[in-house]
Amino acid sequence: QGSLRTGAEAKVGALFDILDAELGRHGGPWLLGDVYTAVDAYALVLCRWSRRMARPGRDWPHVGPHARRTLERPAVRRALAAEHLAEPWI
Repeated sequence: QGSLRTGAEAKVGALFDILDAELGRHGGPWLLGDVYTAVDAYALVLCRWSRRMARPGRDWPHVGPHARRTLERPAVRRALAAEHLAEPWI
């Protein structure tokens, strides 16, 4: 089980590397630049799913701030409350 988890976390980490590089490449606040879209919300979901990994998504230099910006959005806060999701969200 430990090696399975380690392998899965390595694969997820490689995907966070890609996500982080894209956020850093264009320097905008959102994945597609200046406009918030559904992909930003989905990136938050992925970041949330990783919160108990050895290196969670929030630890990447661009992914973490992106997730925190997403969490500041009122609609995101309402969705988290509607789903009864407790902190920590990421």
